[in-house]
Amino acid sequence: MHDIGVSAPEPVIALPAARDSWQAIVAHQALPPAPVRGDGLQLASSLPLGPFGATIDELKRRAEAGDPRAAKALAEGYRRCEFFTPPAGQQDLEKRAEDKTVNSLNFVDQIVDQVKESATRKGIKLPAMPKIDSLSVYQQQLKTEVDLAEACRGVERADASTWRTWYARAAELGEPDAELDYWQVALANASMASLDEIPRQKDIAASALQRSLSHGDPRALAAIGAVLEYGYFADPDPFLAHAYYFAASQAPNNDIASFPWASGGVFMRLATGSDTHTYLARRLRATALPLKPAQVLESEHIGAQLFASCCTGGHP
Repeated sequence: MHDIGVSAPEPVIALPAARDSWQAIVAHQALPPAPVRGDGLQLASSLPLGPFGATIDELKRRAEAGDPRAAKALAEGYRRCEFFTPPAGQQDLEKRAEDKTVNSLNFVDQIVDQVKESATRKGIKLPAMPKIDSLSVYQQQLKTEVDLAEACRGVERADASTWRTWYARAAELGEPDAELDYWQVALANASMASLDEIPRQKDIAASALQRSLSHGDPRALAAIGAVLEYGYFADPDPFLAHAYYFAASQAPNNDIASFPWASGGVFMRLATGSDTHTYLARRLRATALPLKPAQVLESEHIGAQLFASCCTGGHP
């Protein structure tokens, strides 16, 4: 735990390959030149149109030439197709849609029952629950199945399993969301990665967050807070996590979708909140719990310095 009066956070990555880059973030040292974003020559053209399977060769060509958007599109397309099995025909597609519709409706029923049970125990009277149009749910599921079959036509499963490699490439090339989210991709894959791969993945993640921060993107502060809270690079550090979350909370509110590591389906939104300030408020409460009041104040003082250094053009 950090002592009161700490003027600057300590390095938090034990990994030698990543220590220098992380120290540069924490101590506000000079950051290395970051790749061009948004207006570089490699981003001049739009991504190829058409089903994913028909655009793979062109996306690979562009990604290998240094286009971060192409690398991310390749990763996302392959990820979507990783566990796809081609349907036997239209009846098979319809059967898949039916099964998923039933599973979805059953899951919703379970959630509603739990909410009603909880409300009854607390003596709360709930309003009438809206009815779900099962036909609309089925039609949406069928459309999803048809779209997936079209997108993944001709995609080999072995190729699709390389999506993490292309996501790492996108992060290295400076694709903004991949820079923010690669650490989570690597963390989720840690149990399947070889011991030789893990140090490189951590180095890519740390460097990507550093580059994002060097661009003055306040979302990087929140992502670093999550890394520190969950202990990806070292033991969890609620003091530093709280500082970075506090720094991120000084930025304007936005939809939670702007935090790629924290956004997802409806149930993830229930857990994280629908906007960034709700997400950050929850994380700030969680990271403050193990701290003493004076430590919370010291952490938030550091957070204010971090935000000024990152995102306002000022200096701590």
